[in-house]
Amino acid sequence: MKITKKILAVAVAVAGLSLMGCPMPLGDGLISSTGQVDYTNENETEYARDFSQLPAKHEDFAVKITLENAKDSPGVMGAAFDMTQNDDGSWNFGVVGIQCYGGAKKYYVSHFFNTKKEDWNSNNFGVSAKKSGFDSSVDTPYEIVLKDFTVLPSNAYTYSDEEGLSCVVLIQTTNQCGYNINIVKPEAWENATGTTAAKFTSLVSDSSKLSSLTNTHTGYTYDAENDKWLNPAGKESNIVAAEPGHIEAKVGYYVNIYGQKTMKGSFDKVYTKGEPIAE
Repeated sequence: MKITKKILAVAVAVAGLSLMGCPMPLGDGLISSTGQVDYTNENETEYARDFSQLPAKHEDFAVKITLENAKDSPGVMGAAFDMTQNDDGSWNFGVVGIQCYGGAKKYYVSHFFNTKKEDWNSNNFGVSAKKSGFDSSVDTPYEIVLKDFTVLPSNAYTYSDEEGLSCVVLIQTTNQCGYNINIVKPEAWENATGTTAAKFTSLVSDSSKLSSLTNTHTGYTYDAENDKWLNPAGKESNIVAAEPGHIEAKVGYYVNIYGQKTMKGSFDKVYTKGEPIAE
C-alpha cells in the first residue's frame, strides 16, 4: 500500500508540473523543475543521463545553458529537440551537446533513434550502430552524427573558471522538417534588438550559424494520400499550416554527468514558438 501511494504521489507531482508548464523529468530527475542541475554521479563505470521535457510542442526553441563548474570537466549539458516516443516505449531525439573537457570547449549535434531508457546510462545511450539517414526498416537503436565533437568558436560562448561556461542554443525548424541550429554568447541574445521573436530570427539566421540540418535526419515522411506528415514513430505530427513542412515537436533539456563527477549548472528557456506553455 505504501508503494502504491508513493507511485501515485509521483504521478500527481509530474502531472502538476505539466499543468504549471514546468519541464518534466523523463529519467531520474537530475534536472529540477526550475532547470537547475546539482548532482553527483557516484558510479565509476556508468554515465548519469537525464532529459527534462517541456510539456508543449514547439517549432522553435532557445535556451541559455550555464555549466557552472565547467573547469571540472563534469560532462555535457544540452538542448534536446524533435523528441518522439515509439509504441514500444523507446525514444527518438536530437541533441545539441555542450562540453568543456580538459579546458576545450566543444559542441556536437546528433540524432538518436529507438533508444531504450534502461540503456541511457550506458556508453552512447547503448547505441553502437551509425547511419547516414533515417531508416524506417529497423527498430534497433542507431545514431545519425550530424556534427561530431567540434571546437566552439570564441563568439559562441563566455567562460571563466569562476562562473563557468555559458551560451544560448537556438533551434529553428525549416521547410521539409529540417532544422537550423546556432550557438551564441548570452550577451548576443541580451543585446539583440526587437521583439523576442525578432531576436531569435536574427540570431539563428546569422550567416555564421553552426549547422543547417534541413531534411538530413528527422525521418518525417509525407503521407500524400491522407495529406499529413508522420513522425519517426509513424504517428501523425503537428505541422504548422502556414509554414508547410515546419514541425511542432517536443523539446527539452539534457545532461550527461560523467562517472564520479559532480555537475552544477542551469537551463533558462528564453524563447519558444509553438503551442502555448502555461507560466
